[in-house]
Amino acid sequence: MRTKEEAVERCYRWFDLDRNAKDEYTREMQEMYKLYKSDHWDLLGPNGIPLRNDEQKQGRPNVVENVSFALIESLVAEFSQDVELTDMPVEEGDEDAANIMSELKQFIGYKNRITAERERWLRNFFLYGTGIWHQYWDEYWQGGRGPNRWKGDIRWEVTHPQSFFVDGRCKTDDINDGRRVHKAIYRTTEDVEERYGVKDLQFDTQRADMMVEEDDLDISNLDDEGQVLVVETWYRGRPMILDDGEEDEGPGLHVIWWCGDSQQVYLKHANYVYYDPGEDAKFPFVVRQCYPRENSPWGFGEAYFLKSPQIVLNKTSEMILEANMHGAFGQTFYKEDAVSEKQRDYIENYGTIPGMWFPTNNPQNIQRVYGQGAPASLTAETGRIEKTMQTIVGRFDISQGKAPGSITAFRALDLLAQRAQVRLRSKEMSMMTAYEEVGIQINNLISRFYEEKRAYRLLGQGEDGKRIKYGMFAVQDIQKVYDYNTGSVMPLKEFMPEEGMVEGEDYEVYSPEFDVRCGITTTMPTDRAFYMEMAKELYSSGAIDGEIFYYVMEHGKFPPWTHMIQQEREKKEMMQQQAMMAQQQAMGGGVPPATQPYIPPGSDPKADIDAQAQAAYENTAAVLERIAQENPEIMDELEQMTPEARATTLQRIQEQLGGGAQ
Repeated sequence: MRTKEEAVERCYRWFDLDRNAKDEYTREMQEMYKLYKSDHWDLLGPNGIPLRNDEQKQGRPNVVENVSFALIESLVAEFSQDVELTDMPVEEGDEDAANIMSELKQFIGYKNRITAERERWLRNFFLYGTGIWHQYWDEYWQGGRGPNRWKGDIRWEVTHPQSFFVDGRCKTDDINDGRRVHKAIYRTTEDVEERYGVKDLQFDTQRADMMVEEDDLDISNLDDEGQVLVVETWYRGRPMILDDGEEDEGPGLHVIWWCGDSQQVYLKHANYVYYDPGEDAKFPFVVRQCYPRENSPWGFGEAYFLKSPQIVLNKTSEMILEANMHGAFGQTFYKEDAVSEKQRDYIENYGTIPGMWFPTNNPQNIQRVYGQGAPASLTAETGRIEKTMQTIVGRFDISQGKAPGSITAFRALDLLAQRAQVRLRSKEMSMMTAYEEVGIQINNLISRFYEEKRAYRLLGQGEDGKRIKYGMFAVQDIQKVYDYNTGSVMPLKEFMPEEGMVEGEDYEVYSPEFDVRCGITTTMPTDRAFYMEMAKELYSSGAIDGEIFYYVMEHGKFPPWTHMIQQEREKKEMMQQQAMMAQQQAMGGGVPPATQPYIPPGSDPKADIDAQAQAAYENTAAVLERIAQENPEIMDELEQMTPEARATTLQRIQEQLGGGAQ
């Protein structure tokens, strides 16, 4: 067992090793950020030297056409829609509990402003290649009023890749294959002293290998108490620190908070976090890669593959601009005696302003030569490069709202846009699995830390026209009891332990597990008018009923397929009943008064029978006519049968006769 100082010293050694192992990826992130913020001429070339230094920039236009930024932001917008996490019960009878957990996660997401967090996660995912969710219990977060006052809640936030460090020995895309991870963030000394109760902290200088730097912002001269690097080191194994009353119960998940890159200071620790000793503990971070990288937990982003074509595009565009400048302004040649030095300076400064008068000594010795302009091949080359960049990321003109000139049909454009989204399916799957894993870990946090009742609300989901749905969660309402002796399972609220029963020896209280499913899609939004016009045509032809038609008019889309299938089944059952009634009417037996359908006055009963029922009616009538002619005694037997037996017998006779009268 180690002292706190020894444990922090070991954490720092781990952190330093893992930080050095990440150096290459940190430099890559800095390059990607230059690409994002249009500092393209500061990008490093193949030789590791910036494309242009400050002196070289003075004499060139330094054209930047940031197509990379547009493509990355279009991908961020593509997946920025709301995500629905649905819990599925593992055990029978847990459906109501699963619905409550789904609603509770939706409220937790709203409480953490998950919409803004999702945008940050997507930008990290597509720009740097790695998206990181961090879900944890924050004991310092408190709020509420009156009976709904609460202390501590679940945080669901994004961790920037620059602040996250994985075990340097981890060679897969799963961080749980390593033994430790670190989250390191620079915080103000005031905040650290207030939260952890430490004093006289030594300030830390922000290191270049710890941040994706913004060169345009100078924060070094701020008049405050400085900043210090705060690190939380999560590790698996046996605990390194044991306070009074704590015991070594075997392997588990533990965390130590410490600070100081120049002087390490212990802040806090926790043992056996979120999991019981011996359980398969997972770090409270969910990491996903945009594109996988061999032997590394870090991914490639879209910007990584756009860097080279973006540089070529900028150089090509600069050539076009300079050629057009030579064609528009030209270049001037003169003899020394044509202008004086003062006249030359005047012409250089104002020579491009129209309507100016310039004094000269000898205008005959001055000649201006104009360039030929940029060839058409250069202009075509820029279009080719842009299409190449679109192909790299899988974002084409049609998926960004630009319709090909040869296609005008709305539905054809919609289908083409959907096909253009195929390349994004792998991204969609990565995001879905990340959300599902986050949902499972949040369920674990709920069952462990929601010890008191929690009030929650959902906007726009109330019943009876209400805009808000209110709910109250108590973990005891979903917990169950497993009796070791009888093997029976019952709700905790119904369990009355017998005298002498001990929890953990005779029975176990547990929260049921749930599978989490994520609903996310990249389907392009389709014009409401298209579906409304389609519904009008289908309603006029009788293909849909009035209920579906008015649903489309209100919502701009068709109802869920499950609803339409149910309606189709009901129609088939109605047709079968009508066919049976037609058989009974053809035999003269009539229909019992209890089942006699209502027929409006002056209407024809056959008018409401569709083509299938009408065919069955005519076929049955032909069979009955033939039976009456050839075997009258069978008719007497049929009249004495029940309607169900009569229908079965007629069907068998039809099959024997070949389906009808011959």
